[in-house]
Amino acid sequence: MAADAGSYGQDSGSSVVELFRRLFAFDEKFQLIINDFNPRWLVEYADDLVDLFAANAEKIDYILMPIQSGSEKILSLMQRRHTASEVREHILALKKAVPGIRIGAHILVGFPGETEEDFNATLDFLKTINFG
Repeated sequence: MAADAGSYGQDSGSSVVELFRRLFAFDEKFQLIINDFNPRWLVEYADDLVDLFAANAEKIDYILMPIQSGSEKILSLMQRRHTASEVREHILALKKAVPGIRIGAHILVGFPGETEEDFNATLDFLKTINFG
């Protein structure tokens, strides 16, 4: 089973938002590398996360998200619980609220059924977000 940092607390009635609130409450200087943060959780908790990350930007070094694809069709075939347009909207909102935030992505190419059009949708998605 793959890791998904954003799924924290799903088995105990908590959430990753609560985890971040508790971590950011520490006065010490630190920076988090948030690895394998499924974009599903950014979509689900966008209102809380964008505000929380904006208020604590100095404590976030890097976020790595398994975006997988910028094609709505491919994400549907992958049975993802989010759409490319939702992910785009919320990542752009996060980048606007936290200028300079570093976000990386995992992308899959060649998923069964992927067409050149789907591949180009992913390229367009990547250009729009400007990961780095």
